[in-house]
Amino acid sequence: MNEKYKVLLIHPHKIGKKGVMDNLRYPPLGIATLASVLRNEGMEAFIYDANIEEGDTFKRISELIRQEGIRAIGLSFTSILAKGAYYFADRLKQEFPNLPIIAGGYHPTVMADEVAKHPSIDYVVAGEGEITFPALLKTVWEGGDPKGVKGVCFRYCDETIHTDVRPLISNIDNVPIPAYDLLGLNSYSSLSSTRKPFVTVVRSRGCPFRCLFCGVDAIFSHRYRCQSPERTLAEVLFLVKQYRVREILFKDSDFLINRRNAEEFCSMLLKERLDLVWSCNARVDKVDRNILGLMKQAGCNQITFGIESGSQKMLDALKKDSTVEQAVEAVRLTKEQGMACVGNFIIGAPGEDHETVTKTIELIKVLNLDYASFHYLTAFPGSALYKQAIQNNWFIDDPQSFGYEEININASKLSNAELKRVMRLAIGAFYFRPSYILNRLMRITPAEVRNNFVGGLGLLYKMLGR
Repeated sequence: MNEKYKVLLIHPHKIGKKGVMDNLRYPPLGIATLASVLRNEGMEAFIYDANIEEGDTFKRISELIRQEGIRAIGLSFTSILAKGAYYFADRLKQEFPNLPIIAGGYHPTVMADEVAKHPSIDYVVAGEGEITFPALLKTVWEGGDPKGVKGVCFRYCDETIHTDVRPLISNIDNVPIPAYDLLGLNSYSSLSSTRKPFVTVVRSRGCPFRCLFCGVDAIFSHRYRCQSPERTLAEVLFLVKQYRVREILFKDSDFLINRRNAEEFCSMLLKERLDLVWSCNARVDKVDRNILGLMKQAGCNQITFGIESGSQKMLDALKKDSTVEQAVEAVRLTKEQGMACVGNFIIGAPGEDHETVTKTIELIKVLNLDYASFHYLTAFPGSALYKQAIQNNWFIDDPQSFGYEEININASKLSNAELKRVMRLAIGAFYFRPSYILNRLMRITPAEVRNNFVGGLGLLYKMLGR
């Protein structure tokens, strides 16, 4: 290609009811990584993150396409953002009918046929896009046959074509550092982040575990692949030195799946003595005093655990492969090291009843958590739960309507009204305890005021059942 082709990558916003989860403003690392790949291929990339923009977002996108001479559009989205993605695709196709629109990410991978049949989407990149996306762009621009590009799905003569599956990237050290310069870093935060600039970093792909509600394996498989400690440290140092980043959330499914890797990274990071704090996700059966102590020394200030339920029966139904006792011990050890603890809980697991919810509420009162998030069980495409929900007719309304804060399916022994009531009970049991309120007020910092305000609005939303 003699001309430097320009590509616009869009992260769509959510259409529908808003909830507390919509205030989690994480940078879209998938398209930021693609932007780096495109640059390495001699193209020019632009990013538009509709989640951090206000007002008429489409007007600004339209202006950008005309001003820069954009030659292709990439839309990356999860199932929650699918309606927003289709909205953008329809308007873009109407205004720029000759621009190829390519969809990728989680939802287009697990629902490739559905997305490919959408009249405004020309191609779907299924699975990891770092190799497929630029290969498809070159093929389309040069008038080649997309059937020869692995990992692609598209319509052809009223038929949906699936090309050969592209193998997973074996060494993700070769995946470039995301184009953080294309992101407005000061616009991102989590509900518990306290410093800016704040970013997320993903150092691994895939997960060997089998949680019923998770669909990570549908795009990355159960095969776990992790950056080397040296590669992760290089990205952290780049962020700190280039952008003065002061807080990082490692968004891996589990930070400790490869314990040796995590230990080596923490030891390297500790030697750097950076002005940096970080947090991560971990399973309750993966932590002990030694690794927690090392993580704390290296700057970890918070761990999020998928506790899910206080009932072992419900944990087994969700295929968590962990125990209530392990959750209690994990939180105790983490707090012992002086790190904050966040617990994720699910209401409405298969077979959930008043007895199992009561056990969850009892556990909530026992655990010394700093924050807790509560979600209805949601069946996302690509998960084993989604297939069960279809087979058992568990969907309440539209199988394509997703959101952690609305009842998507009912696999419990409770009515929808009862599920909403016990959700309010669970939230109240944690956040409206006098001891918790007093403790939070005594420790609150100026940086946490906004987070607590936004989080409080979300809790009120749930408590009112809206």
